[in-house]
Amino acid sequence: MSDIQPYMAIGIPSFVALVGILVNVGYFVALNGRFQTLETRLDGRIDRLDGKFDRLETRFDVRFASLEMKFDILTGKVIEVDNRLTRVEEQLKHLHQQVNEASCTDLLHMTERI
Repeated sequence: MSDIQPYMAIGIPSFVALVGILVNVGYFVALNGRFQTLETRLDGRIDRLDGKFDRLETRFDVRFASLEMKFDILTGKVIEVDNRLTRVEEQLKHLHQQVNEASCTDLLHMTERI
């Protein structure tokens, strides 16, 4: 056995293991770069979705404010109609009483003529 054989027996497997480690480190670096790219893309999409939701929320707020204003107007109109109806009912009651009183006196006058 020559002097080179023990060095070759130890050196070649060590060199292969070192090359394997370096190749794996290269793969990990490549994967890390791909994950960072993917993370950047996802962050961009999430930011765009957040912007869309913010715009949608603003639109809903504007529409709900508009609806609240319209409901306030409608409530005011219903109150006005209720007040008018109350006044008309009072006037009808008053007229009904006048008709009843007038009918009684008219009947009395008619019976007195007979």
